Amino acid sequence: MFTLNELPTPLSMSALITQQLLENAEQALHEKDYRLAHELCLKALKQDSNNSQAHFLLAMNAMERREFKKAKTLLTVACRNHPNNADYALQLARLYTLLNLNTDAKAVCQTLIQNVSLNDLNGWQSDTLGVLLSRLNQHNEAHPYFFHAVTMCPENSEYRYNLGSNERFLGNFNSAIHHFQHIIEHTPTFYKAYLPITELRKATQDNHLIDKIQCVLPSFETSSDAHLHLCHSLAREFEALHQFSKAFYWWKTGNDEKRKTLPYHIHQDIALFNAVKKRTPSLMTPISGSHLVKTSSPQNNGPIPLFIIGLPRSGTTLLERMLSNHERIESFGELQDFPIAVKTLSQTPSSVVMDEATIFASQSLPPEKLRNEYYRRIQHHISNLPPSCQYFIDKLPLNFFNADLIAKTWPEAKILIMLRDPLDVCLGNFKQLFSVNFSYYNYSYDITDCAKYITAFRDLISHWQNIIPEHQVTTIEYENLVQAPEKHIKAITQFLQLPWQEQCLDFEKNQQPVSTASAVQVRKPLYKNAIRAWKKYSNELKPAINILNNAKLTQQ
Repeated sequence: MFTLNELPTPLSMSALITQQLLENAEQALHEKDYRLAHELCLKALKQDSNNSQAHFLLAMNAMERREFKKAKTLLTVACRNHPNNADYALQLARLYTLLNLNTDAKAVCQTLIQNVSLNDLNGWQSDTLGVLLSRLNQHNEAHPYFFHAVTMCPENSEYRYNLGSNERFLGNFNSAIHHFQHIIEHTPTFYKAYLPITELRKATQDNHLIDKIQCVLPSFETSSDAHLHLCHSLAREFEALHQFSKAFYWWKTGNDEKRKTLPYHIHQDIALFNAVKKRTPSLMTPISGSHLVKTSSPQNNGPIPLFIIGLPRSGTTLLERMLSNHERIESFGELQDFPIAVKTLSQTPSSVVMDEATIFASQSLPPEKLRNEYYRRIQHHISNLPPSCQYFIDKLPLNFFNADLIAKTWPEAKILIMLRDPLDVCLGNFKQLFSVNFSYYNYSYDITDCAKYITAFRDLISHWQNIIPEHQVTTIEYENLVQAPEKHIKAITQFLQLPWQEQCLDFEKNQQPVSTASAVQVRKPLYKNAIRAWKKYSNELKPAINILNNAKLTQQ
């Protein structure tokens, strides 16, 4: 019983009702009862129309149902009413990254950093902010947030894994190994932590993870992703011990199981290659004159885009690191923004960035619109360029699908095509564990699919070499670059009309973070033992060798 003085006022009673409704809505959201969560939030807003938590939960509900436009509106309202609320800001920034609006995401993150001190963030908030900054290629800025998350929650393996990954990107390999080893010692079933250890240190007879991995492997036979990670980890350990047949067996075992779960056939990728060739002028009609449109973009007088394209594992990161050591070249890493700009302007209905419909629709895109959309998306990068910068690097390998559009959009842009021994690329792609949810690398799970993909790629590159003017594009072969780096980097700087700088050869001293598959290799001085590495697996590669031989792409 309440006494007379203890009776809630009408306002506090309303607040209590609103609080209970929102607690129930949050529980419904947790249980994935999105309809009930939506109804409860609307009832809460009838009690208090300005309640930011109700707007926030409605936004979370909309995001779960992939109603991103609605979620954006609701989160914007919540953040406007409570600019210092870390949960609201982080979810809005996360939504912007999902929508590939990275400039907006960066602005939200920077506002949060300015308004809320690190020590006021809990473990989840700090880790999430670190992840968002990493997605924006701000790996140095992300480090203190990952570190704080682990300090707050030292036994949270996911937070520690993110910190270890960040240390790896920054080149702090011993620290990274420490964190990954801590994970497998305390949580042996955290399968993602094994592979980076195998990549960061070389296994020996006295120091390897084979027994540990084989002990946990049976627990994940029904999980294709976990099984894939562990099989790749085993393969790398056996390769380091020069047991190449066993290494290949484990790569193939993991890849085969993953491949069974995918609705994929190599014909899907071959169709993309063919569609791209149809989009461009014929081989007898070089892109020139009327095909090239000079735009009135305000960026015309600014730094020039320098696109490095090629297959994964072909040496594109090595070339990027060498060139970005030049005082007049900055690198933005592997940007997704150009293909997303193409997709956005093409307005095709599919959920994938690149498909045949988008390729054909992009044929009629006005170069000025494509140019401006790309610059709008990377404004958060461009705004930080030093005055001395003449070129900025966009090193997304898959931009080889869009070389023609790049040439049309930027008559002044330069395109560097990286080529490597097809069998080394074939093996490298088969061995590489790419993002398991990124469908554009589905070919890599089968060695013959790798060979067919490389064949189609080489055919497309020949097409570009015939139709793109020589002043816009040049080709670099990995083997030549490794064996005579000064000669070939000098040739590239001449192509770019830049003065030679000796520091380009000291690429291993480049302090910029590296988040690609080559994060370890490019921190070491140049080595030549990766040339013709496929020879160790010549028996296992026979199906791929036959395909590449028939395409006249091998020089055995």
